[in-house]
Amino acid sequence: MNVPNAHDAVIPDQKLTGYLLDHAHPQNKGKAAFYEIVGFTKTNLSDLRIASLTHVLVNEITKAINTDFGIRYVVEGWTNCPNGKQYPIRSVWSTNNGDKVPKLVTAYPN
Repeated sequence: MNVPNAHDAVIPDQKLTGYLLDHAHPQNKGKAAFYEIVGFTKTNLSDLRIASLTHVLVNEITKAINTDFGIRYVVEGWTNCPNGKQYPIRSVWSTNNGDKVPKLVTAYPN
């Protein structure tokens, strides 16, 4: 099963530039280094956005977690990267209570 409404998923620029690609973010834990190694940078931000949105569209949910804020969906699968290789990625998407649009929470190598 895929994330409900995955075709409407959104990723704010700040989630990409201020978190996934930000070495200084306290919760980054090496994500920025990984993304740079595989070819995603702040200069090709649209590539990371497209890869992430494709990831949620083509891969299935491996776990759904009910929280006080809504549902979090864990999605695992392979992602094409700018260096020409594919890598296994785990992404987490959330739909807040009353909101049906999934938003990216995090994504990292799996």
